[in-house]
Amino acid sequence: MKLKSLSLMILLGLVFALTACSAPTPTVDVQAPAITQTPVSTPVQPTFTLQAPSETPVLPTATSAPTFTPLPPSPTGNPVHTIGQAIKLQNLTLALIGVAYTPDQIQVTFAAKNDGPDSILPPYSLFSAASADGSNLKPDPCFIPAAEGQKDYNIPYFAGSLQHGENLRGTICWKSADPALQLTPQTGNRVFFIPEPGAKPADTWDVSAAGTADVPPQLVLSDFATPPHAQGEAVALKDIAVTFDGVTYSTVAQKKNGTAQAHFTLENKGSASYKFGQYLINSFVLKLTDGLILTGDTQTAGCQDPLLNIEIPANQKRPLTLCFHNPGSSALPSGSLAIFYPHPDEGARVFWMTK
Repeated sequence: MKLKSLSLMILLGLVFALTACSAPTPTVDVQAPAITQTPVSTPVQPTFTLQAPSETPVLPTATSAPTFTPLPPSPTGNPVHTIGQAIKLQNLTLALIGVAYTPDQIQVTFAAKNDGPDSILPPYSLFSAASADGSNLKPDPCFIPAAEGQKDYNIPYFAGSLQHGENLRGTICWKSADPALQLTPQTGNRVFFIPEPGAKPADTWDVSAAGTADVPPQLVLSDFATPPHAQGEAVALKDIAVTFDGVTYSTVAQKKNGTAQAHFTLENKGSASYKFGQYLINSFVLKLTDGLILTGDTQTAGCQDPLLNIEIPANQKRPLTLCFHNPGSSALPSGSLAIFYPHPDEGARVFWMTK
């Protein structure tokens, strides 16, 4: 009996031991979730999502468009103006109405009118330009290519004094500071007005693309407080009387529009010779109704050389015929102006309206 009980106890112990060895330990059951949910797994998925090709910025390559240093922003209250927009600039109402690119230049055309009470000189020298990379452009006389590699400077400039109500239209040109670099239409090209040397730009224009715009209505014509004199009317000044006799045209070979010949008569009523204190080219002007000042023609035969400094003896009359390039047609528009700039002590400018 004792032997049988002992055998039974040994058999039960062996079964218990085998059962215990085959069952999973509690430690494994507790640690398994910690291993599969480690914190490292949480940021892994977002990290790959942010670096997906559709979300990654494209870096510049050798064939990408070049990047440029941004130009200084316009001062607060002075937004970048667009072509055709009329603005107030000192005593002027001003609008940029044309942007043209040539292989050599950027040519910017302005229309303006003097709104102030006094005569002024439009401060064209205070305009500057910069290319898209931020480099300043160099002022350059305006020209168009001509035959045999010559330059034709027959482009009316944005220059000349204006009395109250007088309009003006003309072009300012710049070239690249690097002679080997051609100017091209490009986002970031701008023109600035700087009120004085060293000052910040007071106004900025976007000239990124070539184009033209209509002249704003208020700048189309001059509004003279005192009407100009009639063609053929003699105007007496201190020692001289000046008459604008009219305009004729000469046809010159190989010239598209011919030459406008302006005829004047000067009578010296003083006791001494009347001497021009400046070249004739600066004493007489033809100006179209839209404000374009015609450039002088120094080469056509039969015209007084405007580069000469002449004088008129006392008590004598002298006819003068001065020639001007006419950029538009074979006749001046009705209402165009002939203008004489006398000596400062002779009086103010004299205006005649052409027939």
